[in-house]
Amino acid sequence: PRVIRAQLGDNQKQNLHRAIAEALAQKRRSMNAAEVAGHFEAAGDAEKAYPLYVKAARGAARQRLFGEVLDLTAKSLSVDDGDDSRESIRILRRWVYLLRGEALLARGLWTEAIAPLKAAVGAARREHDQNALARCLAALGRSIYRQGRFDDAAPLLEESLSHAGQGSPERAAATRALADIKLRDGRTAESESLWLAALDIAMTVQSTDGEARARRGLAHTKAIQGRLQEASQLLGQADDLLGDTGDARVRAGILARLIELDNAGGRYTSAVRNAEILVDLVRRRELSERLPWAYALLAEALVATGEPAEAEDAVQQSL
Repeated sequence: PRVIRAQLGDNQKQNLHRAIAEALAQKRRSMNAAEVAGHFEAAGDAEKAYPLYVKAARGAARQRLFGEVLDLTAKSLSVDDGDDSRESIRILRRWVYLLRGEALLARGLWTEAIAPLKAAVGAARREHDQNALARCLAALGRSIYRQGRFDDAAPLLEESLSHAGQGSPERAAATRALADIKLRDGRTAESESLWLAALDIAMTVQSTDGEARARRGLAHTKAIQGRLQEASQLLGQADDLLGDTGDARVRAGILARLIELDNAGGRYTSAVRNAEILVDLVRRRELSERLPWAYALLAEALVATGEPAEAEDAVQQSL
């Protein structure tokens, strides 16, 4: 096959890629959109490749395959001819920017996420699509929030909520981020109301991860209000929801707060048990950046239970 391909001219290669793409596209249910897009691109037909790359990126995003999303959106951008004359192309472009920004946000690359998300917001404003605008604003607000720029993030998150429908899943993440900002400002009553709204959304859409995050945030608010028993109960519920298969980073945060509340309440044996679970979790799930923190919490709990030798070993591990 390599010898045959080497003998083909450029036009023949393009025609062959086009024929392959069109044959594969006939099998719509089993079609690999990215593969077909690649053949159309090789055939020099960017117009047909572009929407297929975007379709493949949306599919990868639904599966949380963020590396694939970044690869596919880069390919989408490479074949985009910049033509703004058709609404369908403008909508596809908004999807590319949004998916790319959300993938970067999910990977913790908050600074890199801002440029594509700003482009997505601009595109959504021109579309006059309220749900699209709500999602784009929420993602941009969360990226800025993750940078610690809370005053800049809050107006974007509030605007997102003003555009999102009451039953829209886009409300959940924006509501959680805004609830945390209110709490940081000392507005605990407003924060509690927002966390309860986030919990209601998560339960309505049956999002276990969202429910665990909302219970964690509500617990934090109650702890700051001095309602420690309620906070512990909420954290225990959140930990049960995630179990061993949920988001490891979220669960690690939940366990850490449980340990702090156990220590504050004099439940030192429980603190040691939860700290050991935390250390095991971050080791198994390869969250190396959390290991020093996990061992430090274990050391504190061991000191409280009168086990100085084991505590010193945990401190050394943390260091």
